[in-house]
Amino acid sequence: MKSHDEAMNNITEIIEMPDRLTQDLIIFIRQNKGKLPAKRRKKEFAKLTETEVAQIENIVNSAFEKRREFEI
Repeated sequence: MKSHDEAMNNITEIIEMPDRLTQDLIIFIRQNKGKLPAKRRKKEFAKLTETEVAQIENIVNSAFEKRREFEI
């Protein structure tokens, strides 16, 4: 849960979007091995720039990687 909260907070620092959409974004990235699926990118997240998508993917991956390292 801490990783999820960290990712949520960091994403909302760079872009404004509803919490539910941010949560979905995190889930989609995690389910697709760290990348936002192209289908979702073109539909729900079409307004995001390539730079924003890359930043968000990095935020999510970093937040959950830190947690994994801590647990080991």
